[in-house]
Amino acid sequence: MAITAHLEIEAGAERQRFELPEAATEIVIGRSADCQWIIPSGAVSRRHAVLRRRGDELVVEDLGTASG
Repeated sequence: MAITAHLEIEAGAERQRFELPEAATEIVIGRSADCQWIIPSGAVSRRHAVLRRRGDELVVEDLGTASG
């Protein structure tokens, strides 16, 4: 059985799940409408982080946000 990489966020009663498409090599996460994964929260920067696939690894890089 294949395991699908995903990000799951729970804030209060609200839950979001983002699936990483197998062909995706880079996903930008943030509040901005130009991000692939949009998280509508004041705790998240407009362009908060990028998720990169490197072979079998997934690497998360902070995009220099104030909140880290």
